[in-house]
Amino acid sequence: MKAFLKNRKIIDILIGDSAISTFNEEEIYLPYLSGGELVSLSNELGYPAVYNGQSRWVYMEELIDYLYDENDISRLLERLFTLHHFEGHISGSNSEEVKLKHNKMVKTSLQKINSILLFAGVEIRQVNTGFYLHSINDSLIIDKKIKTVVDQDYIMSLEERVQLDLLNANYDSVLTKCRTIIEEVLIYIAEHLKEDVDSKGDIVKLYNQIKQLLNLQQRKEFDNRINQLLKGLENIIRAISDMRNISSDAHGKGSSRIIINKREAELVINSTITTCMYLINIFEDRQAKGVN
Repeated sequence: MKAFLKNRKIIDILIGDSAISTFNEEEIYLPYLSGGELVSLSNELGYPAVYNGQSRWVYMEELIDYLYDENDISRLLERLFTLHHFEGHISGSNSEEVKLKHNKMVKTSLQKINSILLFAGVEIRQVNTGFYLHSINDSLIIDKKIKTVVDQDYIMSLEERVQLDLLNANYDSVLTKCRTIIEEVLIYIAEHLKEDVDSKGDIVKLYNQIKQLLNLQQRKEFDNRINQLLKGLENIIRAISDMRNISSDAHGKGSSRIIINKREAELVINSTITTCMYLINIFEDRQAKGVN
């Protein structure tokens, strides 16, 4: 696993030595990290580096080694792509312009890095404010368990997290974020019920697993309208999964790509929040009653 990000071409991008794109014949770079800054960064992330005049890329390679061993490589990626890291590197007439430039640089950087990782069958994906290494077929390679408390407030925060995407008409990203929060809720419930999660990357399979745990199966003794609601819940999850697989920014786009408009993106957001709130409410009710 360590070999993935220790590729010299990727390290040069991360430390600001290799351009991520060209605009008006001017090369664009991530913020430059000096040897001293790389040592400070290493110490900040828990690696006791000491400045000894070695090549800058070596400091980054050693830090990547350390974080891989700690199963915490996503913390480095999050730190390098945070808005704070770009202070003094980008500017704008207002905060929204700065945020837009930052968002574009992060997205361009990921595209550049993923074009290198492609040959190893892996890619970096953004999950909310985190960045994780996945295999191309969706299995999580470097798997940090969800540390966030997944509750009603967290679910409702989805509206805020997709506002910039809606503003930029980046509806593919909206789909990705919605699909991600569904997966987070499902994994959170499974882990707190001490169940092994054997289907990460496939939210339909995940839901079927949670459906059994929360007794959400359709039953003959239920009123038909209740069964229709339960069926609708599963259809929402399946539809978002299918739309994301053929339309979102997480996959290549072929002949099966469909166009997502703002109204559909907003429908997906609202459906996601409703579905996740329903699931987390059932889970919290069971927890309060001591039902495992």
